[in-house]
Amino acid sequence: MSFWGWLATGLAVAAAAAVVVTVLCADEIVSWFQGRLSQRKVHTSHVGVTVLQCLDTGNYQVVQGIFDTTTQEVVERRVIEAERIDADLRNAHDKDGIAIWT
Repeated sequence: MSFWGWLATGLAVAAAAAVVVTVLCADEIVSWFQGRLSQRKVHTSHVGVTVLQCLDTGNYQVVQGIFDTTTQEVVERRVIEAERIDADLRNAHDKDGIAIWT
């Protein structure tokens, strides 16, 4: 699945599949990536990606995944909904709400 297809799918199914938390911190995002990108020497084409979106409810939605730049496919993903996010997480994302984690 391409990055944009992954994003569209992730956003479409997020309401049904989201983990809901009160406050989401950048440390939680980094921790999840560390556990999955630990084999980076084997899979050098894998990068971490998050997409941050503010929902109509005022909550935030983060679609987080491992993207393979060679195959253009998402290896793994999860969706998190949070009432609040910390400043580090907010600042990690560009104006379009996308962050690449290396």
